[in-house]
Amino acid sequence: MYYSLCASKTRSTLAITLLLLAFPLGIFIEGGYPTHYIIVPLVILMQIYLLQRLRNAQLLLITTLYIQIYFLYLIPYFYCGIELSQYSEYQNPIYFEKIAFLFYIFYAGLVYSTRKAFNPNRKKLANLITISTTPFKQFLYIIFLLISLLLVLRQGQNVLTANGGTYNAYLENLDNVNGLPLFYILFLMIGYYVIGNWKYKTVLLAILSFILIIFCITRGFRMILAPIGLLLFMVFFDMRIRTRTVIILFGIGFLLLILVNNIKMNLTFNIDYIFSEGGHDYIVAHHADNLYVAAAGMGMLDHGDITFFDRILLNIGLLLEAIIPPGMLPDILKYPHIITHTVSTGGGGPFIMGAYLMWGYAGLYIFGYLLGEFVRMTYLAQKPLMAMLCAIIMIFAPRWVSYDFHIILRFSCFAIILYIMLCRQKKY
Repeated sequence: MYYSLCASKTRSTLAITLLLLAFPLGIFIEGGYPTHYIIVPLVILMQIYLLQRLRNAQLLLITTLYIQIYFLYLIPYFYCGIELSQYSEYQNPIYFEKIAFLFYIFYAGLVYSTRKAFNPNRKKLANLITISTTPFKQFLYIIFLLISLLLVLRQGQNVLTANGGTYNAYLENLDNVNGLPLFYILFLMIGYYVIGNWKYKTVLLAILSFILIIFCITRGFRMILAPIGLLLFMVFFDMRIRTRTVIILFGIGFLLLILVNNIKMNLTFNIDYIFSEGGHDYIVAHHADNLYVAAAGMGMLDHGDITFFDRILLNIGLLLEAIIPPGMLPDILKYPHIITHTVSTGGGGPFIMGAYLMWGYAGLYIFGYLLGEFVRMTYLAQKPLMAMLCAIIMIFAPRWVSYDFHIILRFSCFAIILYIMLCRQKKY
């Protein structure tokens, strides 16, 4: 008991120290000082700390590892002078110092949430989700899953057999394929809990996931593969393997995504090209492009191209995207479109920049804290709907971390509607 109290006080002291340290770091950054000498090791140490604190919340642990990959791309920029992305307009060290600080703020908020234990009873998140429905609704939902899959498979062209080149075919797929493949992962996750028989739903999940994986590989959609992998991890591996094995599986998954990207780019797999496609004096990678988008956002703020009023509009747009298809909204209401449709970039948009634009440093810190706190409380409350929303946020983390921050609200609202429609009794 005494040891537990001491450990809790130590964790609280650590979390508060990281928060207080943010104030002088922010001042030094605004003064143009190279704070990365402090921020980079601290963020890496916070990630190592989270490996231990989140060992019983493995999906959140994987999310932090995914975010850490983006942060690690700042190391060659700061310490080797290698530019991130082929675009140069906003390759300003001050902007990237601020981006590193955004990572620090987010991690500090997440660390604050880990003062208390996560999932001390080692519950499996997948087991906390239940959807009690009627046999008729089960039958209808299976038909819905099959029809939706057929609609997904009809989209896009096979980049492996395309005449105009794999990458050109991939670019055409980006223009011609809608959001249904991503939504289908949500449908599939809910379908696993709608079907009552454990054997049938497991077989159906495996078969439909395999078909969807083949679709993603042949269309070049590697970033849709990641949520599928996380869904399968949640159902089959979560809390059944050790933290070390989770890290190994994460590394293997990262390499597989690079392999799919090489197929899309018609490149042979080369271990030297893990972090960059090579052949350039700058880093060519999805992660580098994302960081450059954040740098462009900092530059646009610095030049007055994004105003305080624009930042308010982004908050309104985030709420509207929860119920209105994003394509129907103007770019000024959407992140990262407010940046990527104005500046030449490689695409994407890291969540830390979106959170900063809408809520500032304080809001980003609170977001990190609330993310961890929501996951922690999910294991304590053990409420089916809350667990389902937590699973959605974790499974689709690669999307909202890298591309579509609004997915957190949009997919959650959609899931709540489906949950209410399917449940025999409304057990929230």
